[in-house]
Amino acid sequence: MLDKTNRIDKSVPIPLYFQLKELILQYTDELTPKQRLVFMLRDVEELEVAEVQEITGLSAEKIKNNLYLARKNIRNRINQIEPDI
Repeated sequence: MLDKTNRIDKSVPIPLYFQLKELILQYTDELTPKQRLVFMLRDVEELEVAEVQEITGLSAEKIKNNLYLARKNIRNRINQIEPDI
């Protein structure tokens, strides 16, 4: 869906992007509170790690770990229903 430079792959239909966005938001609700907070701040709000540290009081290592786990959990849930995404 994204190419190597994180640009939208124009060969993928736009409705698929909206469907994927809805799935991501749905599965975000299944994360632990810390994972959800870090995921929302980093990947949705696009804040830097230092900014997330100020908001959450978590160390950079804990932020990165929670973000990794959140992304992994969401990816696994999406792959359960659509392995090719």
